Amino acid sequence: MRLLILISLATCLLSCDTTRKTSVDSTNNNQIWWVSGFKTQCSGGAGKMECLKVHKGSDLNDPEWEYFYSSIEGFEYEEGFLKKIELTIEELPTGQVPADASSLKYTLVRELEKNVDYRTLLNGEWTLTRLENNPINRSVPLPELTIDLKEMRINGTGGCNNYTGQIKSLTFNSIELSKIAGTRKACPGPTIENEYFKALGEVGSFRIKGNNLMLFNDGKELLAFMKQN
Repeated sequence: MRLLILISLATCLLSCDTTRKTSVDSTNNNQIWWVSGFKTQCSGGAGKMECLKVHKGSDLNDPEWEYFYSSIEGFEYEEGFLKKIELTIEELPTGQVPADASSLKYTLVRELEKNVDYRTLLNGEWTLTRLENNPINRSVPLPELTIDLKEMRINGTGGCNNYTGQIKSLTFNSIELSKIAGTRKACPGPTIENEYFKALGEVGSFRIKGNNLMLFNDGKELLAFMKQN
C-alpha cells in the first residue's frame, strides 16, 4: 500500500513539473528578425520619436519593414549596419508592465548576421549630372537633391524652384516617392526643371556606385547625381 502511494506521488510530481515547464515555454517565442541600419521618425504615445525598423522573418527577398516602438534587451543598434537577430518575446504579468509600455518583453538571444546597410548611403546632398542618360548643360542652374532617411523625405531645388516629397517605400534597390510638391515662382533664364521634376516622379529603383547615384524606371536611367562633399 505504501509503495502504491509513493508511486502515485512521484507520478503527480512529474506530471505537475511537466505542466509547469510547458506553461513557461508557451510564454516564450523565439523569432528571427532583421533590424534596419537606420532609424526613422515615428509617432509614439508621447509624440514623435525615432524608431527602429524591423522585418519579422529570416528572408530578405521581399521584406516588409515596420516600425518597432519598444526596445530589445541586450541589442546594440549600429547606424549603417543591417543586423539579423534571434530574440525571445515574453508576455509580462499584468503587475510587471510599466505605465504606457508594451506588455511584451523582447530579449536578444544572439546576433546572427551583420552587414552594411547600403541604403544609408542615400543620405546626403546630391547634384544632378545626367538627365535621361544625357550630360547636363552646365550653362543652366543644376538641380539638387537632398535625401533624409530619418524623416523619409527628399527636398532640393530644380535649379530655380524648391521642392519636397516623401519616401513612401524603400528596399535594397527600389524606391517609391510621393507626388513632388514645389514652389511656383517665375524663373529668370532657361532651366531644366520641368524635365527634372517629370523624371523624378517616375523613379522606381536606384543604384549607388562610389559617389554616384543613379535613379531608374524599368531599367532605364532617368537621373544621375554626384554626391556633394
